Amino acid sequence: AFWVDLTDPSVTRSAFDDLGSRAIGRASLHFDDTPIAADALIGEEGAGFISVMQGFDYSRAIIGLACIGAAILPGLGHVLRGEAKRGLLAGASILFLFFSGLLIGGIDVVDSREDRVWFIGQALVGPVAFGVDYLHQEHFKAFGSETSPADNRAPRIVSRSGRPDEKRVWSDTNSRYEWQRLTPEELAAGVGPPNTKSVAKVNEIGTLYATLAGMVNLIVILDALIVTPRKRRKPELEGREDDA
Repeated sequence: AFWVDLTDPSVTRSAFDDLGSRAIGRASLHFDDTPIAADALIGEEGAGFISVMQGFDYSRAIIGLACIGAAILPGLGHVLRGEAKRGLLAGASILFLFFSGLLIGGIDVVDSREDRVWFIGQALVGPVAFGVDYLHQEHFKAFGSETSPADNRAPRIVSRSGRPDEKRVWSDTNSRYEWQRLTPEELAAGVGPPNTKSVAKVNEIGTLYATLAGMVNLIVILDALIVTPRKRRKPELEGREDDA
């Protein structure tokens, strides 16, 4: 490998104007009897290819780290790649969309047991989605009859959200939280479950928001794997146009 002054008259550059160059800039370099001084040698003679491959090893590690970071927290992959502003904007937008879904439909919009298909999309947000689901399953749900008292079907005990006339209590017999009917006095005192499941369109809209956040983060993760060319300065663009 050797160093060459690109302003030398024997070096010509021509930019490619095609669809590929819009994503990643490309150009051709022509060396016409370009003089190379002995002190322009970089590294050892014949080791240029090895130096280039070592550079690829570094870039692959950065891309892998960016991918892991993007999966852990939305936008973190771009931050690790040195694109802090891009990553912060992407992460803030995704988290805003995700928590807006929780604000609209409540914590029930993230439910890996009852809404498994929707949760697959929400899981793309990363550990945040799994943390919300864990909080929902362990601290808001309890075991109780799946059917209401007015239903004639045989009751089936499942883990579910509470009804307005129930409270969450610990059962020493079964070593789990269960739903217990409230007494009239408790109802009058305002006792109730930690949350009640949102209904109809409210729950659907909240679920959709949280799922869209995961789908958008998937795009951000894929974008973190692609090297984004830095914006070229105006003098550099003018120089390329002159060379072309």
